[in-house]
Amino acid sequence: MHMRCSAHILNLIVSGGLKEIDLSIRKIRVACKFVKSSLSRFASFKRCDEEVSVSTKAMLILDVPTRWNSTYLMLDVVEKYEHHFITMSMLRLHMC
Repeated sequence: MHMRCSAHILNLIVSGGLKEIDLSIRKIRVACKFVKSSLSRFASFKRCDEEVSVSTKAMLILDVPTRWNSTYLMLDVVEKYEHHFITMSMLRLHMC
């Protein structure tokens, strides 16, 4: 009889759950890439720190899609900077 290890079972469970929210994760990944790909956008993102006090000094990270723990870390940091992303999207709308 073949027994799977608990780490493999956990990996299958988490991977299945991430498939359910794949579209949202892809949008967050694109937003992180957008901010990190330009020095001026990154500077604008950092300026938001002056407006809103964030309880973390962690910076945006991109995940490795095949490693769910890196996706968790990306989502954890992005959640802390949610206001920054909202502010930046509002600024982009006013610039158009």
